Amino acid sequence: MPNLIVKSQLISPKLKENILKRDRLLKILHNTLDKKLTLITGGAGYGKTTLLTQFVNELEYSFVFYTACENDSNLNTFLAYIIEGIQKTYKKFGTRTQSLMNTSQAPDLEMLMGTFVNELMDILQKVQKEQKEQKKQKELLIILDDYHLLNKNEMINKALDYLFNHLPPNVHFIISSRVQPSFKVIKLKAKSNLIELTPDDLKFTNEEIKILFKEVYNLNIPKLSMSGIENYSEGWITGLQLMGAIIDKNPSKSLDMPKYKKESFAYFAEEVLGHQSESVSSFLRESCVFDRMIPEDCDVILKRNDSEEILHFLVNKNLFTSCTYNRENEIFQYHDLFRDFLLNRLIKEEGKENIGKLHLRAADYFKKKKDYDRSIKHYLLAKDTEKAVKIIEKEGEKLIQIRKINTLGQWLKKLDSSVIQSRAI
Repeated sequence: MPNLIVKSQLISPKLKENILKRDRLLKILHNTLDKKLTLITGGAGYGKTTLLTQFVNELEYSFVFYTACENDSNLNTFLAYIIEGIQKTYKKFGTRTQSLMNTSQAPDLEMLMGTFVNELMDILQKVQKEQKEQKKQKELLIILDDYHLLNKNEMINKALDYLFNHLPPNVHFIISSRVQPSFKVIKLKAKSNLIELTPDDLKFTNEEIKILFKEVYNLNIPKLSMSGIENYSEGWITGLQLMGAIIDKNPSKSLDMPKYKKESFAYFAEEVLGHQSESVSSFLRESCVFDRMIPEDCDVILKRNDSEEILHFLVNKNLFTSCTYNRENEIFQYHDLFRDFLLNRLIKEEGKENIGKLHLRAADYFKKKKDYDRSIKHYLLAKDTEKAVKIIEKEGEKLIQIRKINTLGQWLKKLDSSVIQSRAI
C-alpha cells in the first residue's frame, strides 16, 4: 500500500522576521559538510529549526528538508519521505527501493537499505558523468528535523545505523532532535565523521543576547538590566523571545518579571511537564527543592531508587537539566527558570507545610553526611532556625580553630541579626 506523503513536511520552514542570524553556528554547519553526520540536540525552544532554516537559505547545492511527525514512525513511511525528497532533484531515484517496500512480505533490512545506498551511488555517479565539466563532486544533503518523534522506532534507528556505515562520501545528513538519538554514533566519532551541536552550543552567548535586543528588537536595555537578562535566561532562546516581547510592549519600564515567569511557566507546563510519565513528574516535583542533585542523595531523601536513571533521562532528553562532574560524583542541576517553575508548582500542589517536611528530611540527611552548609540551608528553609543555630554553634568553634573564618561568615549571613544577638554567636 503506497505511503501518504504530506508534501508540506518536505518544505523547509519560512524564515521568520526579527531573529538573529546565528553566524557562529552557521559557520560550524558550513564547515561540517565533509562529515557524514551533523547532530543537533537541544530541548524545546532552543532554536534548532530556525538555525537549519537559516542554513539552507545559504546553501548552493541540493538538499532534502524533512520535518518528521509522529505518524511517520515506521520504516516504510520514513524512507518514502526521504525518497520523495530526493526525487525533487533526481526524479528517477528510488524505484528499486520502492519496489522492495511495496512487496507483501517485509524485505530484509540489509537488502532494503543496501538497495537504497546503491541507488544513491548510481544516481550521483550518473549526474557526475553528465556534468564532466564540473570538477567538484556532486553533493547531497539530507536534513531530518524533529527526529525525536521517530526515535522510539527500532527499525528506523537500525536503518540509519546501516546508512551511516555505507553512506557514499558525497551524501551528508544533518539531524536535529530534542533527545539524544538511539542510533549508534561511536564509529562515526572514531572516524571523525560526526559533528555535534549540543544545548550549550545552541545557547545565545552574552554578546549574541546584546545584539539580539539592540539590533533585532531595537530595544535599548540598561547595562544592569541586560546583565539580569543574561543571567536569568541562561541563553535559552525562547526565554529571550518572551523577554523581548514583554519589554517591547512597555519599553519605558524594565522587564516585567512576574509576567515573564507566568508566560515561561505556561511554556514549561505544556512543552515539558505535560509529556512526562508519573515517575518522572513526581521526581521533578520533589527534587526541585535541591539547588544541585547527586543521585544517591535524591534516592535517600525522596525515598526512591530510580534517581540516577531519571536524572540521566532528563539530561539525555534535554529537559533543562545539566550534568557536571567532580572527583567523586555526577552533579545535576536544573535551569534556574525551570526550577522556579517546579518550585512554584510544588507550593501550589503540596503546600508549604509538606515542603517544610521535605526540607527537614534533607537537612537531617546532610547533617549525617557532615555537609553542614547544605544542612543549615535546608533547616532554615524548613523554618527550623534552632537546629541550624546548633550546627553553627558546634561547628563554628572548629572552623575558627582551623582558620576557616570565611565559611563561618557565610553561615552567619544566613541568620537574622536578631538571632545572632540573642544567642551571642
